[in-house]
Amino acid sequence: MPDSDVDDGDDRSLEDQFEDWYQERVKRDEKKKNRNRQPKDFGDFLDRVAEAVWDRADAISEERRKAREDADEEPSRGEGQQSAFSRFWQGDKAS
Repeated sequence: MPDSDVDDGDDRSLEDQFEDWYQERVKRDEKKKNRNRQPKDFGDFLDRVAEAVWDRADAISEERRKAREDADEEPSRGEGQQSAFSRFWQGDKAS
């Protein structure tokens, strides 16, 4: 089967996907730039604090998710250890 028959579920073109990603990045950069501006009023200040807390919470949850996924990998067995047969054959010098 050719790869062109595979449907990944996304009907949008690559240009549209890139444009969406780019617009999201521009918005994030604008938020970062405006964080250093003096707030107009206390409500604006609270909005900025809430956005910063929300962004940090998202980053922490992403780090925890990644750590959980990494912890699910099977352990490497015997790595860095010498087998009993190898120790016997070499006269148990490595111990």
